[in-house]
Amino acid sequence: MLKYATTATAREFCYVEFGDALLPTLILLHGWSADLSTWAYLMMPLSKHYHVFALDFPGHGRSCPQIEGADSLFLVKWLREVTNTLDISRFHLLGHSMGGQVAAEYARLFPDCVESLTLLAPAGVGFPVNLEAVKQSGGSSSCMERAEAQRRLLANSRLDAFEFPWHELACPLKLIWGAEDRVVPAPLAGQLPEICHLHLLPGVGHAPHQEVPSEVLSLLTSRSL
Repeated sequence: MLKYATTATAREFCYVEFGDALLPTLILLHGWSADLSTWAYLMMPLSKHYHVFALDFPGHGRSCPQIEGADSLFLVKWLREVTNTLDISRFHLLGHSMGGQVAAEYARLFPDCVESLTLLAPAGVGFPVNLEAVKQSGGSSSCMERAEAQRRLLANSRLDAFEFPWHELACPLKLIWGAEDRVVPAPLAGQLPEICHLHLLPGVGHAPHQEVPSEVLSLLTSRSL
């Protein structure tokens, strides 16, 4: 069931919550122009292992359409507000595409809060991005305000040029990538920082969590990196 809450700065956001509150907390962050429904195949299975929260970013889904800063740092600050509002102090983070950029930056800035970081085909963390493919894959919101917010977010988030200081991460890191990803092509082994553990999925594109959810679930619930 969809839930709504409001941050201390009066931003309403939409989220869903599954699983026992006594389980470790996992927060799911979707990609650009998507919404929390992108995790439909994984939310319930993951709730057997985690207390799961899936969020709609501002300007996406059913959260407030306004994006004042319209860049990834704004979304990091927003996520901080959301976790404070929901009284979540320590958690695992899972981000897809642009959500991976936000998750990685959050883990870097707030290391005491993030127990582990899993990135699905992350954009904006130093790997080449096919921006034309990104534009073709989304941005179809019927709400003009949300569509404009998403357009500005894509323009300002530097998904194709952002260099990420991987060495500043303090938590375990897992990368999951589709070998046939044409939006954010999977990096070569030599392009990966030493702390990264890459799981490359043959025949899979930019959305492993939707294309092969059972394989992704297995990787997410495995204790090994």
